[in-house]
Amino acid sequence: HGALEKSVHKKLTCVDCHPNAKEIPHAERPLASSRQFSIAASEQCRQCHFDQYRQSLESVHARAVGRGDLTAPTCVDCHGSHLIEPSK
Repeated sequence: HGALEKSVHKKLTCVDCHPNAKEIPHAERPLASSRQFSIAASEQCRQCHFDQYRQSLESVHARAVGRGDLTAPTCVDCHGSHLIEPSK
């Protein structure tokens, strides 16, 4: 993925974040909407960023997602998914 090569995650491979994507073509993931996809993608962040994930569980955003608020921000909404730039 071209964006990943320019990211702080450039040393990762696709299956580091998408462990079930070993077959090509990939199996379909039946999600109701692109928003549901963003929420599911954010869940992958906790694999490596568990401390930040644990802290985020107390946030207003996580509580809103937990209530089913599809407009609540998730990790990838603010931080991106593939092109992750350094925090500085």
